Amino acid sequence: MNPGQLNKKLDIYTVTFDDSTGYSEQVEALFSTVWGSVEMINGFISTDNENNANRRRLSFTIRYRTLPERLIVKFQGGSYLIDEIKDDFNKRFITLSGALSNGS
Repeated sequence: MNPGQLNKKLDIYTVTFDDSTGYSEQVEALFSTVWGSVEMINGFISTDNENNANRRRLSFTIRYRTLPERLIVKFQGGSYLIDEIKDDFNKRFITLSGALSNGS
């Protein structure tokens, strides 16, 4: 990976759950704003109860850093729930993969 390819601004949020109200509420907090590269892994249209939904999965490559467990990456108005984190052998870059969440 050429560092010059890290040319997209990404906002990384941590996700926690607040149970103090009696039901589990998702709380997002900005963890970091970084530069990264973005690639589409796949995209498809799913039909659920006769509603068509456009689903897409993206991978985000950023410089290596320690990350918390539950993450959301916000990019171009979409929120992507990260479900896979892979680092390279030399720990120079890390790739986050996730799907567009329902809330976006």
